[in-house]
Amino acid sequence: MLNSSGNPLRIALLSISPHNRAILEFFFAGAGKQLFKVTSLADAETLIIDFDHPGADLEWQQRTETTKPGIVLSVREVQLPNTIWVPKPLTSQALTKAAEQIRSLLPQGGLIGAEKEYTPTATTPVQTPTVKPNTAAHPFGLGQRKPRPSLLLDFGKDDSDTLTKAKPTLAEKPPLPAAPKELPKPNLPSKSLVRDTTKPTPLEEPVDNSFLNFGAIASPEQNQEQQEQRWKLLCGTQADVNPANAQTAMQRFTPDNYLLKIVLNALQQAKQAGTAIQLKFDTYDQILLLPHLNLAYCSFDLNSDKFATLCNTPIQAGKVHLHTPTAAELPTLEQTYRADKQHTHNLESILWTVTLLASHGRLNRDVNISQRWVLKHWPNLTRVENIPHVMRIAAAWQQRPGTVFDVAQWLDIPQRQVFAFFTAASVLGLMAMDEGKVEYQEKEAPKKNRGLFSRLLKRLLGGGGN
Repeated sequence: MLNSSGNPLRIALLSISPHNRAILEFFFAGAGKQLFKVTSLADAETLIIDFDHPGADLEWQQRTETTKPGIVLSVREVQLPNTIWVPKPLTSQALTKAAEQIRSLLPQGGLIGAEKEYTPTATTPVQTPTVKPNTAAHPFGLGQRKPRPSLLLDFGKDDSDTLTKAKPTLAEKPPLPAAPKELPKPNLPSKSLVRDTTKPTPLEEPVDNSFLNFGAIASPEQNQEQQEQRWKLLCGTQADVNPANAQTAMQRFTPDNYLLKIVLNALQQAKQAGTAIQLKFDTYDQILLLPHLNLAYCSFDLNSDKFATLCNTPIQAGKVHLHTPTAAELPTLEQTYRADKQHTHNLESILWTVTLLASHGRLNRDVNISQRWVLKHWPNLTRVENIPHVMRIAAAWQQRPGTVFDVAQWLDIPQRQVFAFFTAASVLGLMAMDEGKVEYQEKEAPKKNRGLFSRLLKRLLGGGGN
């Protein structure tokens, strides 16, 4: 539940066990963004404390003079003034309910002040702000809430009349020439009871009961300019170079400096251990890798500038650390990625996008640019993010082996687009070096008619014969 101002509740974390802190951080990165925002103690509206953590009760007693309400976590019921008790083990439903209950404990002074601040004068016309519908996903089982009228807006007289009074009838205007009264229309159903056979029958969307049906990265509709900007992020802007001096002229990148390398190492570790693994960021965001399900949950919007900057900027020490979820944490994590399909992706699609953003149309520094390559398998183009000429590049490389420069020359397209495809496909394990074991043969031209008449005619015309 959001504040009346549209902002989440500001909270500060006091004494909390590492286990429950991890659960809360996971919650804050998903549905918690709509409920809570972690701030400093001075700016917080409410506090969260784990009463099962050593020294927590003493810390709370030291803060008895504060008027800020608190959320108390404990396996046993705790009844303290100005607090809400949340039993352990923590669940998303309990945290959501606590967010709603804590609202009633907040001081009313801030709300009254907010009303005064937003109340317009009688002479100033008020424009009702346009509220954008909340299209964000609702993890942790949160449903879509109907918008409620704001208590902070003072509608003018005209607006209130519009809401409460009927419009004046046309009788106030001079009467028009007499016309036959229109009979009241019968109350017919809005849709015809007989189907028009000339129109196609709309198909009813099947209900999706499987949480594993995750598709491609949900890219928002973009105009041409926005699409071009996105492709510049994925494929870069590097100009073509002469293959003869490409070693010194072209730009390269080192994966070890970027988030890509951390994701690949975490994925390898998770596969070896046969479990899920989390990448936790200092911003309370996270990426949860589930190799056994071929899924990845990411609290970032993959199309956002924030995620692009995270991927294409060298990663700083301490910004992210790996965490293997415990058995007690797994049910909450499972509940999250089941409920939040918008942020749960096929593992192939998230690796593809992270690689494109990191490489930015450049080749890995270790790639031999003189090596000929072949495409073993096509990437799943219904899942991975689109880049220019992706189908043509895949078809050309599967048809015959060639270097990155060969493919760009064959298709007459910018080299950076071939570099981007090659780097992303290599991370997915789709590229293989051509070892010359399979000789490629150009399509043979149709055999000419070498009959007797043809040979004689060619000899008569001076073309020789054999």
